[in-house]
Formats: sequence, structure tokens, C-alpha cells
Amino acid sequence: MDYLASDFHGQSGMKIYKEAAWDALEERGAAEALQILCRVNPGRILDDLEPIPVPGIAPPSRFFDRLWGMVRRRMGQAERQRG
Repeated sequence: MDYLASDFHGQSGMKIYKEAAWDALEERGAAEALQILCRVNPGRILDDLEPIPVPGIAPPSRFFDRLWGMVRRRMGQAERQRG
């Protein structure tokens, strides 16, 4: 993967948990990869340049399970507040 982008067209009440995901990945030592994926390479593409390689990120066991659990909990809280 060389870049990360989103074209989110969710319902107005839905929230994107990008800050929580960013923080969780930074805690895993992925700050450089995040910068390249989300800032450097998208800018290079807009400048008609090739993306630069992104260092690999080795996820810890259960990392994505924990991240998804955090997102589900927050979604449930938002639904309860609306309901």
C-alpha cells in the first residue's frame, strides 16, 4: 500500500474514528508510515509524482480486533445518544 484515502459519504449522524485509529497506530510505532500514507504520498500523487515506499507495520496480535471493538463501542454510544 502506498497511500491511504477516503471518500466517506456516511449519514450525517455517523462519525469517522480517524483520530482514534491514528493514535492507536502511532502507539504501535507507525508514525512515519502514517505520515507517508496520509500526507506525503497523496501530495505526491496530486503533484503527478510517484508515491514513495511505505515502511511495513507489523500489527500486534489482536490489534485490529481491539481497534474494531473501540469503534463499535463508540458507535453504540452515539446510537444510544440519538435514540
